[in-house]
Amino acid sequence: MGNKQILPLSDLPQGLSGRVVRIDGGLGIKQRLEAMGVLPGVTVTKKNTVFGHGPSIISVAGSELAIGYGKTQKIWVEVEECEDSSRRQP
Repeated sequence: MGNKQILPLSDLPQGLSGRVVRIDGGLGIKQRLEAMGVLPGVTVTKKNTVFGHGPSIISVAGSELAIGYGKTQKIWVEVEECEDSSRRQP
């Protein structure tokens, strides 16, 4: 079993999943993300990211969503670091 780490969704490596533990920001962003199914306790998987500070494609509850870089910085996820790093993609 690996170590758990909490980091913003923007820093989650492509292909890994994490459980949302908190969302920073005001009521507006929290309501928008909740309407998309992104809320604390839900597991999200980062599918890919446009190079740099572009949007990320995530999978949540069987749907794929594009979320802008600014919002991904406000979504904090808990990931379990795997000892087998072969799952990570460059």
